[in-house]
Amino acid sequence: VGLDNVAETATGLGLTHTALLDIVRDDRTSQHPPALSTGNAAEVVRLCRDIELGRALSPAASQQVRTWLRVNTDLSMTASAFGLDPLAHVDPERALQLWNKTGTNIGVRCDVGVLSDAGRDDTEAVAYAVLAHWRPDEEADPVRDDVLATMREVGALVRAALH
Repeated sequence: VGLDNVAETATGLGLTHTALLDIVRDDRTSQHPPALSTGNAAEVVRLCRDIELGRALSPAASQQVRTWLRVNTDLSMTASAFGLDPLAHVDPERALQLWNKTGTNIGVRCDVGVLSDAGRDDTEAVAYAVLAHWRPDEEADPVRDDVLATMREVGALVRAALH
């Protein structure tokens, strides 16, 4: 696909503060962009909403993205509050349907997606984007536990918003 095509598509989707800057690298040096990507929660939650409503590029493209992201197995962050099986939530489970994408790095945790109430005739959905960045000041990184606990609390609010 290439970074140029990704950037062009992102611009077409209205993303100005969210970008894929580079490929995944084990070692990032001064000759590389300082990070893999940048993200803006407001932009990402709007993109999630548009994907859920079939308005991102096209209905078919939106459906394909939802299909890809339903298989995400990382439910350790915001989605941990939904009580879903990480390996078996492609189809609705517990009357909930989830598609999400997570990202991690040292001092970074991100979880974005859509949770919908699959048990209702008038399906409701909540798009969410939870992005955290901190500077770990020791190897044990006790702040990470606080970040994950807070992300779970946000997940509880997302789940509660469906009812």
